[in-house]
Amino acid sequence: MKRKFYILSLLLLCALLASLLFACAAIETTDTEKQKEDSVPAAAEEKKTILFLGDSIGEGLAGPDPLTERENYAYYGIIGNINGYDFYDRAVTGYTTADLAAFVKREDDGINRVRSLISTADIIHISIIGNDFLNSNHAQMMIDLADDVYDRVVSRQTVAKANLEDTLTTIRSYNKDAVIILQTLYNPTGEESLLIGSAAQRQLARRGIEPDGYHALMDKMVHAINDILYDYLDEHTTVDDDGNSVAPFELVDVYSAFEKVYEEDNERWQTLICSDDIHPRSEGHAIIAECIQAKLEELGLAAKNALHAYKNLKVRQLNRLYPDLESKSIVRNNIMRATSYAEVRKAYFDGKKGVIPHYAEMPTRDGKHFAEDKTFELSLLRAFDTDLTSYVDLHASEMTFKANGEFLLYLPIKELILQLAKVYIGREGVNVGDFYYLDYAPLYFSQIAPGCADRDVITLLNALKDLYGLEIVGLELDNPALIAILERFRETGDLIIDDAEAIGDTLAFKSTGTYVLDTVYGADGTEYTAVYLNDLVGTGESFMRFTYHSDDSGEWVRLTVDVIQLEAEGDIREG
Repeated sequence: MKRKFYILSLLLLCALLASLLFACAAIETTDTEKQKEDSVPAAAEEKKTILFLGDSIGEGLAGPDPLTERENYAYYGIIGNINGYDFYDRAVTGYTTADLAAFVKREDDGINRVRSLISTADIIHISIIGNDFLNSNHAQMMIDLADDVYDRVVSRQTVAKANLEDTLTTIRSYNKDAVIILQTLYNPTGEESLLIGSAAQRQLARRGIEPDGYHALMDKMVHAINDILYDYLDEHTTVDDDGNSVAPFELVDVYSAFEKVYEEDNERWQTLICSDDIHPRSEGHAIIAECIQAKLEELGLAAKNALHAYKNLKVRQLNRLYPDLESKSIVRNNIMRATSYAEVRKAYFDGKKGVIPHYAEMPTRDGKHFAEDKTFELSLLRAFDTDLTSYVDLHASEMTFKANGEFLLYLPIKELILQLAKVYIGREGVNVGDFYYLDYAPLYFSQIAPGCADRDVITLLNALKDLYGLEIVGLELDNPALIAILERFRETGDLIIDDAEAIGDTLAFKSTGTYVLDTVYGADGTEYTAVYLNDLVGTGESFMRFTYHSDDSGEWVRLTVDVIQLEAEGDIREG
């Protein structure tokens, strides 16, 4: 049993560190065209701050394609950039209403500053509730809905509504003036949706529901989710002394926008949803951004030149990602002549349809760095409530921030742990598909590496190294045993590690890149030093960010990533 724990923990460590590598890969770099374009900075008359909270739809890690364009494709980045807002994304993949209710009560944790951002935001946007219904046993709920049985639905509605009230009450206790915006959930289900597994399909077929009826069936669940928002609005809208209605939040109808595409252009609708059949892809995010922007304009909170800024954003992407596109000048002209956000979106996505984006090494923007090289030794590593510190060779670990702006992360696995893992693999074998997180990872390969097939691990690893400076040191990609395992994975979809020879005698994770320093403040004036990995684009934050501490006891850095419940700390290495 202990040997099994070793191998399971090692795989968890691999999943964690792979997540870190992918997250580092998701950070954008400055494009050389940015300074050349006719770029009028978007800005509201008085610069505002917007905070995004909620779930994976708001986090924008799953869906934007390629992932390096997250800030330009995910709706939080579109809205923040075209309106000239200071914008912060604190949405977390997997969050339910209960998770969000707990999240908004957090004290500031270094530069993440949850409470401070809530307290000082002018606008707070929330995407939530979907996971309350889809995170567990949603297939049985679908079958219940097919039978018009609503017990489970009503139970989850009751819980979600209570958690929503808790969340909104907490936010209002910190910030009485912020405009709060929530959005409805779209229906992501088509005829071949992964949300409806084979067992559920058989059950539904017995009830006369075939694949062409899945979308209508999912509508029942989506309406049950969205009804929570509509009912809450009805129940909590009051009237002020002047007879004006005062709603607890503004509601953006994303559902209807997606349904309009579903009904009018089903082929296009299919491109709005990611290959996981849940999250919005790049154009899906653009549609959500259009809905939010319309609400901001209605409320008088949008920048006057936001449409022009949106055109420039898309033209810069076009120049950066598709420099060899034969029709680029035509597409650019179509974008610049557009008279609405929807026209800009259609011109851009139709113009580059079917073309693999180009990745080029781009210069990073100058920024503030440490005055001298600083190397930190890992002292803590936790993920998914599991302490992984003992699996890493701490003395050989390294997090180095050089005075010239270069960054190095090196995390070697202990030799003893690796040898125990190899013994277990030789005896038992490990089916990576048993790990939910890793099982779904191939769906996002093409977001990370251009042209990479969902199961092409070798192409993915080569792309990570060549394009982003991310690699697994000690993993020999020409190893026959490893090649055989990965070929079987490509053919069958089952990633089964059953040959210890596929793993070398050493294994470490290495990331090289750049960093910049910034000073941020809490609502109470507390000063924090932020270390943003790789480069900043626009005014957004990088996904990977350390808080640097220095006092009489020494120097250390701390990193937290909520999506994988990660805590990592490093102490300054002397000498």
